[in-house]
Amino acid sequence: MSAIVNFLKVKEDKDHVRVTALQNPDLIPLPPARRTWNWWGFTAYWLLNNMSLSAFTSASAILGYGLSVPLTMAVVLIGNFLILVHTILNGQPGGDHHISFTTYSRIMFGTWGCYLAIMIRSALAVVWYSSQAWLGGLMINTTLSCLSHHYMTWENTFPDSVPFTSKELVGFCLFQIIIVPLGLIKKPQNFRVYMGVSSFFGYMALIGICVAAVKDNGGNAGTLMKATSNSVHGSAFSWAFLRSLSAWYGTSCAGIINKPDFVRFSSTRYSQVLGSIIGKMFLASLVPFMGIVTASAMEAKWGVTVWKLNSVLDYWLQEYYTPKVRAGAFFASVALAGGQICFSVVGNLWSFGIDWSGMLPRFIDIRRGVCIAAVLCWVIQPWTMYNTNTNFGTVMSGFSVFVSPMIAILICDYWVIRGRKLKLTDLYTNSPRGIYYGWKGFNVQALVSFFVALSPGLPGLINEANPDVPLNNQGMIHYYYGNTLFGWIIGFFLYWGLCTIWKKPGLGDMDEADYYGTYSNADCEYWGVMRQDQVDREILAKYVALEHIEAENGTETDGVDDSKDPYTVNVSEKSSV
Repeated sequence: MSAIVNFLKVKEDKDHVRVTALQNPDLIPLPPARRTWNWWGFTAYWLLNNMSLSAFTSASAILGYGLSVPLTMAVVLIGNFLILVHTILNGQPGGDHHISFTTYSRIMFGTWGCYLAIMIRSALAVVWYSSQAWLGGLMINTTLSCLSHHYMTWENTFPDSVPFTSKELVGFCLFQIIIVPLGLIKKPQNFRVYMGVSSFFGYMALIGICVAAVKDNGGNAGTLMKATSNSVHGSAFSWAFLRSLSAWYGTSCAGIINKPDFVRFSSTRYSQVLGSIIGKMFLASLVPFMGIVTASAMEAKWGVTVWKLNSVLDYWLQEYYTPKVRAGAFFASVALAGGQICFSVVGNLWSFGIDWSGMLPRFIDIRRGVCIAAVLCWVIQPWTMYNTNTNFGTVMSGFSVFVSPMIAILICDYWVIRGRKLKLTDLYTNSPRGIYYGWKGFNVQALVSFFVALSPGLPGLINEANPDVPLNNQGMIHYYYGNTLFGWIIGFFLYWGLCTIWKKPGLGDMDEADYYGTYSNADCEYWGVMRQDQVDREILAKYVALEHIEAENGTETDGVDDSKDPYTVNVSEKSSV
């Protein structure tokens, strides 16, 4: 049995990072060599997040709430500004200290309470991955239809009781076959070029489809673009606007909460800022507008409202199966499928892998997490999200009920309560003397704030998911409509107040030295800590078990006793200078 357990354990990487119950190579603060993302990497991150097949159709939900096209775009711009501010503030722990959300959740909720946050985010990641994988499979089907008329007209061989067609199953399987090896082979620090290329060509494809739709309609954008009046008025309009804002925020809540996972790969502390402004505030804001224009032109030309990108291309192929249309649809579908693949790897697969790595560091790393997500994708059955009568899109955007308070607590904790200063060594200990341990491993202030902000929105979310469940309390319905703002405000200020009354231990504390080798020389000077090369090697080995340390000292030990908690090291011993 011990041999099997040892085989299943995560192995040390090339830098011989210690693998313990709380850390492995995917969880420790990143060294400078692995921090390769610059501003355009973060531009690509947000472009991929917002040019996914689901994002192109997101404006349809806002129009469905009764708002006009101009006000729909106002919601998009206001929502993107909120998302931009939150994502920069939320991601900065990764830029400053090069740690992921999974690791920071130990500060937010305690070393045991963090599993609540990890489970919520991992559930969000795997459900979104399943959804995006299904949509990606549909786009691959479009690509194959461009190559073969026989494939495009392939009749379904499954009975009506099966909620997907033969073609849909083939596309879904092909998407999985492509994406899973990519998630296993590549590493986040080496992925920015793929992101940049796929986001560029994908964005060009979106522009091309929008222009082609208008041109196909004789240069007319259609009647939908002329709808400048709202179908709701008075207080109903106010709540519809707030509901639209929450729904739009909800479409990006996964990208916000995931941000520290990738900001930790930034080459400088503030690389994410410029890239996020360009990618989210400017380029991404045009995507829903292009979706509205395309749907409007299609409706005017063909009398049908088509929002999904693959459906637009499929419709053109059915009407004009000419070499010119086939070539255009082929290149557009390849570019969009490539963007869907990159987005799913970065935004969902790796985030899920990091989360599960945080739950079982000894046995799961990012790559094993990718495999688990690929299996769970079949269990979730994403075809039911699109081929049956479900409110999947509404429910997923309503997931901000959970995520918005979590984002508020993280921002308050990092920027207001702790003033951006963290003691990294205490992130990897279960010792009650660790400053992030909390009460029996739980940060009570954070848990109280989270559940108080979350609870009023749950009835509305349940009613939205299943209208058969009655909800007669108009106040709870309105709270759900504005859950993004209400949940964030309550979570932020309640946590601030509780931490003011019951102060957290170790506020402003940082390690005396850079034990994990994560800071550059400039960072060490900025934070006032000693460089790693100034630390006594025996003390350093208690944090990063480098086997070559023992070799250089001429010893034959197997390293530091894994049962000894580094926190027990006397502070006065931690440096040789």
